[in-house]
Amino acid sequence: MSGRKIAIICCLLIFAIFFSSGSESPQCGCGPFLCPFLRVPKPTQGAAEPKILYFTANKYDIKPGDPVALQWSTANADHAYIEAPGMGTTVLDMELGEMGVNPTVTTTYTLFAKSYESGVRNPVVSKSLTIRVVQPQIKIPPVQGPVPPTGTPASGGGTNCP
Repeated sequence: MSGRKIAIICCLLIFAIFFSSGSESPQCGCGPFLCPFLRVPKPTQGAAEPKILYFTANKYDIKPGDPVALQWSTANADHAYIEAPGMGTTVLDMELGEMGVNPTVTTTYTLFAKSYESGVRNPVVSKSLTIRVVQPQIKIPPVQGPVPPTGTPASGGGTNCP
């Protein structure tokens, strides 16, 4: 390589370093001048993180199959969903809402909220609650008084056994 080509390459590298805006490519770490198509914007200061303001249920102890209303409110979330074993994932369309469930076994529901701002992924936040399913108790009434015999002995003092 000639000295002139090396000098041009060095000037371009120095120019790229000095005039870089601070954004970096995830693959090579060079500035946007050298990799304009691979730019990843830096997070903006004060970007609003998603928040779960509340995630509650109208009942926490139920009989199997009883209806329960889950209520939630999120802020700064572009995407929210609820997950539970046996239910899978339910995507939520709104920041404030209610959803009915009818668990037959004790189930933990988890609300997730996340947001995207300026192409930067903010952390995912979550909150869980558990609906406890209590099996109904079968009550057997106590027997009142002595139990009369159900059979009489055979004549001669023997038993009714063959």
